[in-house]
Amino acid sequence: MWFLCVFRVKPLKSRVSFQLVFGPQGLQLVQVTDVSLLVEWESVRGAEYYMLTYHPKFDEGAMEQVQIPNSENSYLITGLTPGVTYIVQVYAVIKKIQSEADMIEATTDASTIDDIRVTGQTEVSIQVDWKNPQAEVDYFRLTHTDPSGQEEELNVQRSQEARTKHTIVGLYPGTEYQISVQSIKGNTGGKASFATGVTDIDAPTKLVTNKVTEDTATVSWNKVQAEIEGYMLSYTSAEGSSSDIFVGRDSTSYRLVGLRPGVLHTVYIWAFSGDKVSGKSSTEAETELDAPANLIARDETESSFSLSWDPVQAEIDGYILTYTVPDGSSKEITVGPDRTSYKLTGLQPAVLYTVYIKAVRGDKTSRTISTQAETELDAPANLLARDETESGFTASWEPVQADIDGYMLTYSSSEGSGEEIPIGSTMTTHSLTSLRPGVLYTVYVWAIKGEKVTRKISTVAETEIDSPKDLKASDVTLDSASLTWVPPLADVDGYILTYRDEDGNLQVVEKRLEASKRSFTASRLEMGKRYIVTIVAFRGSKRSKVVETFFKTVELLYPFPMDCVQIMKNGNKNNGIYTVYINNNQSKPIDIYCDMSTDGGGWLV
Repeated sequence: MWFLCVFRVKPLKSRVSFQLVFGPQGLQLVQVTDVSLLVEWESVRGAEYYMLTYHPKFDEGAMEQVQIPNSENSYLITGLTPGVTYIVQVYAVIKKIQSEADMIEATTDASTIDDIRVTGQTEVSIQVDWKNPQAEVDYFRLTHTDPSGQEEELNVQRSQEARTKHTIVGLYPGTEYQISVQSIKGNTGGKASFATGVTDIDAPTKLVTNKVTEDTATVSWNKVQAEIEGYMLSYTSAEGSSSDIFVGRDSTSYRLVGLRPGVLHTVYIWAFSGDKVSGKSSTEAETELDAPANLIARDETESSFSLSWDPVQAEIDGYILTYTVPDGSSKEITVGPDRTSYKLTGLQPAVLYTVYIKAVRGDKTSRTISTQAETELDAPANLLARDETESGFTASWEPVQADIDGYMLTYSSSEGSGEEIPIGSTMTTHSLTSLRPGVLYTVYVWAIKGEKVTRKISTVAETEIDSPKDLKASDVTLDSASLTWVPPLADVDGYILTYRDEDGNLQVVEKRLEASKRSFTASRLEMGKRYIVTIVAFRGSKRSKVVETFFKTVELLYPFPMDCVQIMKNGNKNNGIYTVYINNNQSKPIDIYCDMSTDGGGWLV
């Protein structure tokens, strides 16, 4: 920082031979710019006005003189030259007599820099330029300060062009710098101008692929130097591009998952902070061929079984299928790339085979998967369940061709498994009883001969839903009845309850009730009517058998009473307002007050 030095010089002698007027005291510089000086002094009592002169220190011939009213004790001298030392004097005048002058030396600031701007940046540099001042300067002082307050300073020579340019180097990536430029003339520095510049974020380096599998690739990189929010990662292949993946700023590796097997991927990574991003780094990663999956042996017979597998995702030339035979040798079979099954034939009965399969493309091979299968006695076939009831069903099957000792049957459900049931070799049906209603059962049947058993065949059967029990009507009144029932054993979603009058004159009322309900009150019934009530349990689309009951609402002695006596004979014993019907006509109701307590009751009041 530069300071302005003000020197007080011994005052000049008065122009008169004797001192009649006191001179101004305390002349001082208040404010300075590159083209102006603001000075002030102590007022002189009785002064008519002040005279102020100023000129460059070494050019008295360029003196300027200003008359200032006595009401003022300061003056702004303008139109000065930047970086020049001026002699400033002021004296008071009374009746044309001048006092001795007070004098100071004051130097204007060096020229102010205009229009400083940042014109570009890299990861480690910032380019700036500024408009050159009209006045001559010795050089410019350029300062840049990082967020921690560390400051670096350098001198820049003035360009012959209209603007001076400079590139600040050796900076830290992704960092905001405060930049100032100040013109210097001699020992005087002008007012600094400021700008803010931010270096680019540096890109991650040494991006490499560390490990690949069928559907993953792990990449790693060196961290950037800049302070960042994180990284963005993406990849492309012949099949298209991925969306951008966010990676935390402290990470130096990432595992890409869900890739397509056997595909060359190009992986990109870049750093970001806010809306600023670094350049991208890239590497390549080719995923391995994926292996066929879920190799399953099925349909075993005495001399064959079928193999099936899930196809690979990669583009391949085909599959290699290998299996061993009892003499210890192995056979290799080439299978086309579009095949997902193969039937091995000509096998020996009751032999355990190990089968291997792998995918191939050129000289690349996938990992090998395997399964085992044992040729069997022929098994029963077409196991079916029929005649389902609430507590059982019948299982039937086609018999085996082989000579066997018999069959074994078992069943299971979510509630557990049943015992194994031996069945004679000539039987092809079996009825299961005492089962729980509304339960899905899986039934298994297989043949046996000595210690050998066939593969199991299975089917599923669901017992019917049992009906609600003990449907009853109670608390029957003129217009309502309480209906109750005992829930079924099966788990149900709810009930469908209906009721209607036996004559069919009224609309059927249907209610869907939750499974937790055990009762329902039928209301708004007609008195003296016989009603039919039905209820069924349901679960999904299944329905139980219908349960039915009957009840009859209570009849009134006088359905449309014409006076208080008839109302009392209908069973009403309390004083109050009642509705009566003129001449027992239902269409002519009126409200009256009946006294039911005085002299036996039945009095119209």
